[in-house]
Amino acid sequence: MRHLRKSLLLFASGFTILTLSLTAACGSEAGPADLSGSGSDAVSSNPSSDGAGQPSAEGTSVSVKFLDSQLSPETIRVSQGDSVTLSLETDQPGTFHIHGYDYHQEARVGEVTNFQFTADATGRFRINFHGMASPDQTASDTVGGSQKSNGHDAMAHGPVESAVPIAVDFTAELENGGVHLNISTEGWRWAPEEVNGADSDGAGHAHVYADGVKLGRIYGPYHYLKGLEPGDRELRVALNTNGHSDLTWQGQAVESTKTVTIPESPSQGNPPPDPQAETVTSDSPMSVRIEVHKDELGGYNLHTSVEGFEFAPGGNLAHAPGQGFGRLSINGKELNRVYVPWLKLPAQGEGTHTFTVTLLDNEGRPYHYNGEAVEVSVQVVEEAKPEESGSGHHGADSGSGPGSDHHAQSGSGNIVELEVGYLEVLPR
Repeated sequence: MRHLRKSLLLFASGFTILTLSLTAACGSEAGPADLSGSGSDAVSSNPSSDGAGQPSAEGTSVSVKFLDSQLSPETIRVSQGDSVTLSLETDQPGTFHIHGYDYHQEARVGEVTNFQFTADATGRFRINFHGMASPDQTASDTVGGSQKSNGHDAMAHGPVESAVPIAVDFTAELENGGVHLNISTEGWRWAPEEVNGADSDGAGHAHVYADGVKLGRIYGPYHYLKGLEPGDRELRVALNTNGHSDLTWQGQAVESTKTVTIPESPSQGNPPPDPQAETVTSDSPMSVRIEVHKDELGGYNLHTSVEGFEFAPGGNLAHAPGQGFGRLSINGKELNRVYVPWLKLPAQGEGTHTFTVTLLDNEGRPYHYNGEAVEVSVQVVEEAKPEESGSGHHGADSGSGPGSDHHAQSGSGNIVELEVGYLEVLPR
């Protein structure tokens, strides 16, 4: 049970372009846009007047174009069991990716690429385009372990009406200049393992905003925000589908907004965690394990597993044996706190980075068991080479996790990802 301090090596192919091929024109003016209403509505697997989605002895063939950052048809509909061929043309070089199916294909300007697969899973699957950012898409920066966008949102998602009644509310409690969010929901299931996949009724994650600027994703009912500027800050928490679309119920956005005042001096609540603070000895076995997963849209998803320990709901709580939170440090610098098993993290840039999670009690004191700190470290090698393609699935054990839904930073430029359409596979 001495799952205490371990060091593993995780190779993350940093920000490689994923693949699915279509057709595109060089639109240097084309920036991120809300594409939810653009393009043709649907293509059926039955014969149609425009020749799209025509079945044959060889299967179902669909002609698809990606011009001026718009996919036509926007929604491709086929039937379960179909052998599908997408004949793709594009005016922008890059990669197309069908989420859920995890099919990728590189797109080249001036070529028609046939993308072939069997439609064996039913549902609605997001299609994304990965390419280089245009000049009007500015870089993103980091606040409190999350990435915020200073310019256009590289992934614009139209709202989706929930099929089931859902609601969200939250409280915000100040502690040491940070803010604890305690999020309550109705009719909702947190689904961090399904992020970037097919949508599921009443399930997904949340996005958190400060003064209208998106800070990142939330994967559970408790979250800690660091690095907010002093003064009155409007915080908003919105529920989102697995594919990052904002959810509505009866036409109203499923979100909650609160105003908090961040003090100039972070003096409220328990003192901040101190690496040199006195320790707390656990009388029973306690261990921690982490996995760092590369997120398809940039950054990482951190998964923390514990034994003999319980995550506390956050806030100014007194010591309770075996309870507390995790302190996440990257390269020796504290980034954020861990109150739920999954946490979205921003990209770290090219190089080798050490991710460490240390278990602390509610008052910020490190737990020890058998004379050793209850912590674990994983090394992540991030190779910022967007020109190389790859699946991006790696493990520290294996890993992947929340990150930015905007721009992926790399050593040779910004990679932009646009949600451009959907594949709908209908049951027979």
